[in-house]
Amino acid sequence: YIYISNYSGTVTRIDTTTMSIDGTVSVGPNPEELTVQGDYLYVTNSDGLNYTKGYENGKSVSKISLSSFQVVKTIPVGLNPTKIKSASDGNIYLVAMGDYGATPAKIQRISPDDQVTDMMEATMFDVHGNYLYAINSVTDWKTYETKNTFIKYDLRTGTSSEDFIFPLSGYPIAINIEPVSGDIYITNFNAGAYGADYSGDGYVCRYSNADGKLLGTYKTGVNAVQLVFVY
Repeated sequence: YIYISNYSGTVTRIDTTTMSIDGTVSVGPNPEELTVQGDYLYVTNSDGLNYTKGYENGKSVSKISLSSFQVVKTIPVGLNPTKIKSASDGNIYLVAMGDYGATPAKIQRISPDDQVTDMMEATMFDVHGNYLYAINSVTDWKTYETKNTFIKYDLRTGTSSEDFIFPLSGYPIAINIEPVSGDIYITNFNAGAYGADYSGDGYVCRYSNADGKLLGTYKTGVNAVQLVFVY
């Protein structure tokens, strides 16, 4: 099956043997990303279109049974959850983006028994093997200055390092880990007159998973938000 989140508040299931929709289930408002762990599909509910009211209904993850294709639990999480990933340790990780102001973004962990734990302040992340890689990129909108912190977190020991990639400059948009080599790819905006340039072409930086060294920089189009690795 292929699972698709729809901003109308549903998740659709497509049967790939017939290439037809074979089910739709209602979740929370403006669902974003999805991940599978065990017998369940998890989807973040951001309430992203309700920004004028502070994403007040965007504080949950819907847990969907793959067998029945029904929501079996709604898990309370932080404000405005977006990206979500399953990991080899059996847990689910997500970023709750907050309100881009008074409520900062943070990464949370959902355990197999649906317990939620705050981990760290961060605006983007990816998981590869035994590690979680995160960036906390925070802009002061009064000065347009952006501070970036890169975090490499060991899922086995709970220890982290903030100097694996340093300095991490620019205006990062997303981070993705190449599955085979583990190399770290970070997409970025170029600098504009006031902070990031949201209309010009951006670029991708590739870093070594072994020592964090920069391996290359590649030009992209505007606002590169996702990388997909094909083999």
